[in-house]
Amino acid sequence: MLNRLMGLETEYAVRRLGSHYFPLGNLYLFRALMTAMRPYCDQVRGRDFSVTGERYFVQNGGAFYYEALPTAVDGGLIEGVTPECTSPHELLVYQKAQEHLLIDALRNARRNLPKSEDEQRQFGLLKNCRDAYGHVHAAQENYEVEIARGWRLWLWRAGLVALAPAILPIALALWAMTLVWVIPALAYTLLGSVIKGAAQRTKSGAAEEVFWSFIQRLARPLVWTEVALWAPVTLGINGLMRLCAFRDIRRNAMSFFVSRSVICGAGSMHPNGSFTLAEKATVIKRVLRLTNSPSDRPMLDTGNLLKQFMAPAMLRFDPLLRLFCGRQRLQLGFADANMAPTAEYLKLGMTALVLDMAEEGWLQDAPQPRDPVAALHAIAHDPSLRTDITMTDGSRWRALAMQRFYLDRASKFVSESRTVSLEATRIVKLWRDVLDGLEFAPERLFGQIDWLTKKSLLERGQFSCDYAGLKKIDLRYHELDDGYFEWLRASGLVPEFLRDAEVEVALTKPPRSRAARVRSYFIRKLAKDKIRGVLSWDGVRLSQLHDSSRRRVVRFSRRCGL
Repeated sequence: MLNRLMGLETEYAVRRLGSHYFPLGNLYLFRALMTAMRPYCDQVRGRDFSVTGERYFVQNGGAFYYEALPTAVDGGLIEGVTPECTSPHELLVYQKAQEHLLIDALRNARRNLPKSEDEQRQFGLLKNCRDAYGHVHAAQENYEVEIARGWRLWLWRAGLVALAPAILPIALALWAMTLVWVIPALAYTLLGSVIKGAAQRTKSGAAEEVFWSFIQRLARPLVWTEVALWAPVTLGINGLMRLCAFRDIRRNAMSFFVSRSVICGAGSMHPNGSFTLAEKATVIKRVLRLTNSPSDRPMLDTGNLLKQFMAPAMLRFDPLLRLFCGRQRLQLGFADANMAPTAEYLKLGMTALVLDMAEEGWLQDAPQPRDPVAALHAIAHDPSLRTDITMTDGSRWRALAMQRFYLDRASKFVSESRTVSLEATRIVKLWRDVLDGLEFAPERLFGQIDWLTKKSLLERGQFSCDYAGLKKIDLRYHELDDGYFEWLRASGLVPEFLRDAEVEVALTKPPRSRAARVRSYFIRKLAKDKIRGVLSWDGVRLSQLHDSSRRRVVRFSRRCGL
């Protein structure tokens, strides 16, 4: 119980004010943050898998990425990835440690930017999923679960074997396309080295910006060509996933997923004046991913499995082999980024318990929404919590009733377990207290549930603010370091779950999972002992100091990997 690998991926939006020009936009600011973070945590530059991506690993086994599309390098997001944890409490600790690292780096980066009073306030970080223009970005939860069992598991493996030969012709086409573009690629390599050296000497990003502009123009046809080449295989592997993958979870936990936003939604203000419980729920299009397009937003995101299947095209075969394992990573694509510790802890704890029950067969009689995506939208659009959802048997349930069903089942599951779990008991009690508060006294949950807290702040400002002013409240609620939620925390209105000492330890020490501990060990070795190697999330490739032809690959885990 509550003993599975778990992880969080959080994309932090960059807030820029004023007219000051930053060369390379958000990439420049990301590099400033990573430079400012060095006094607090050893860093190792990781392998870059794309032209626009940059990755830095930190001592506790986590990482920070710069996430951008090839056609929009200057508008990327900063993604923080926690190390693999084995309990909701441990994961909450490492998520808060990640935020502490970013806040400390943010303060230092502001001081190190051009020295004017105005420019020191030019940027901040927002932990949310929707910007002022309605664009949605990602916060994702990852859980290790059974992908299938019995005959479905063998069908899954047989399907992988049947589809794998299709990778070869696509790989050949991609490599042929690379040869066609060999001159621009060589120009990129040579020009990039010259420009980066010049930028370091002159401390100017203007020349590098010209280079990145060239890369953006080069990337557009390459990206679309690659998408077109992979389209048949993408449809095939996604069809196999629909038939085999996560069937018990999709059937028995779906009512929990569609109603979960009443507890862990972050809330969002829309231009028409409406308020929704969740920032991401209203843009979800389907239960499982259909294509590899970023605009294809599923509830259960299987994009990570699709990337593993495609890995042999880049001469990486281990990710494909790991797909044959019975346990894989389930990625929730509809999750919001929570500021309130209560909401974030419950999000992780409730979901882990429901997954435990689904795998143990405790949810065979769970209510099943007739249309899960429509149910997710309807509940998210109703702050009154009174919307009725039609189930497959014709019955109609409200969101709180769905949550009560899973809460009651979890209470029985925990009480009848052969081993006592103090954390599971705590989660059940907190879950019940929050549902009681939502039903009978919502005002008691101020500072504990994000959407209720934000809604209260917006209602207080609606008489003196237009939409732009209300949206500013919406966004500033999520700002790290000096946002409105942080003001509430400083005022003592937010219950705390964690001790400062355990977060302080998590800044540099890895959690208990083997993958995180081994990754942390090699991060230290690469940073301090200056050994030669290339680090990725799954492993490290080490080189002999005097013989670069001799290499050794160390994998961090044989499990699904988060």
